[in-house]
Amino acid sequence: MYKRTWFLVSAVALSFRVVTSLLEELPPGFPSCRRCDPQIEKCLIAATETVRPYMISGVPGFIPSVINFSIPAVTLQDGNDVLNYRARLSNVTLYGLEDYKFKRFNFDHKNLTFFIDVDIPHIYIEGNYLVEGKIFFAPIRGSGSFHVKLSNSSCLMLQNVIVIKKNGMDFLKPIKTVPKFKVGNIIDYGFDGLFGNSDEINKIAKHVIDDNLSIIVEELLPTIEKVLLEFFENFIFKSVTRIPYDKLYPK
Repeated sequence: MYKRTWFLVSAVALSFRVVTSLLEELPPGFPSCRRCDPQIEKCLIAATETVRPYMISGVPGFIPSVINFSIPAVTLQDGNDVLNYRARLSNVTLYGLEDYKFKRFNFDHKNLTFFIDVDIPHIYIEGNYLVEGKIFFAPIRGSGSFHVKLSNSSCLMLQNVIVIKKNGMDFLKPIKTVPKFKVGNIIDYGFDGLFGNSDEINKIAKHVIDDNLSIIVEELLPTIEKVLLEFFENFIFKSVTRIPYDKLYPK
C-alpha cells in the first residue's frame, strides 16, 4: 500500500513536466516554473493542483490514472523480533489518491535537489494476500482477501539529481532518492483467513495486533521503503530522463 502512495507523490511531481513534452501547446493557465524563480516552490505547488485532471484521466505512455489505482502483485519480506514474514499481495487496488495535497514542492537548481511533502487525507486499499511467518509469538500462515483504511497519512521525499548530456541536450538523472512515510490513523483493517479457521486464535491474534499496531507498522516501514525506492527509480525516473532539462524547468 505504501508503494502506491509513493507512486502518487512521484507521479504528480512528474506529470506537470511530462505534459509539456506531450502537448504542442500548454493547456490554458498551465504553469511554467522556471528554475531560477525565487517563487518556484509556489509555482510547483500550484502545478500539482493544475495537473490534477491529468492525474485523474492519466497521460498515455507515462502516467496511469490514480483513480482506483491497481498493481498486479508485490512481494514483501522482513525478519526481526516483532515481524518475521514473507508476503505476496496481488490484485491490489487503492482508492482516494486523487485527493492528495502538496504542502511542499521545491527544486534547488544550484544543488540539484528536490524536496516534496504531501498529505494523503484518506486511502482505502483492498486485494488478495498470501503470507507466512510470525507476529510476536503468533505464527501466521494464510491467504485470502484483505483491506486497510488509512487517514491523515503523509510522505516526504528528498531527491538529488545530476545533469547529463544526451544528443547535445541536458537531461536530469536521479542519483539518490530518500522516501520517508508517516502513517496517520489506521481506521480499519482485515485479513480473511490469516490465522486459519479457529475463531479463538483469530480473536487472540487480533487483540495482539490491535495492541501493537503502531509497533508493527513502524517495523514494516524500512522494508517497504526499499521496495518503493526500487519502484520509484525503475518506473518513474526513467520517464524523467527522457525529457530535456530546459523543457522541465526553463531558465
